[in-house]
Amino acid sequence: PRAPYWVGFAAETTDLELYARAKRARTRLDMIAANQVGESQGFERGENALLLIWPGGSEQLALADKQVIARSLIERIAERYHAKLSSSGQS
Repeated sequence: PRAPYWVGFAAETTDLELYARAKRARTRLDMIAANQVGESQGFERGENALLLIWPGGSEQLALADKQVIARSLIERIAERYHAKLSSSGQS
């Protein structure tokens, strides 16, 4: 059977990368999608940005419409999932 691919989410008010990396490691997630929240970012806005972190890599998804961010996130999850399967010989 194929192994699951675990993705978590983090909304942080400060030290986005530091806290997101710690949460990913602590929870043993395959990937974490983190965003900065505060006065002009995050909730109740039409745009967002995400920091994606996985073992051995990361990527910043720049500020964009939330639908664009969601599509990009799904694409990155699929890419990392297939990379995990390939590296474990499960593809």
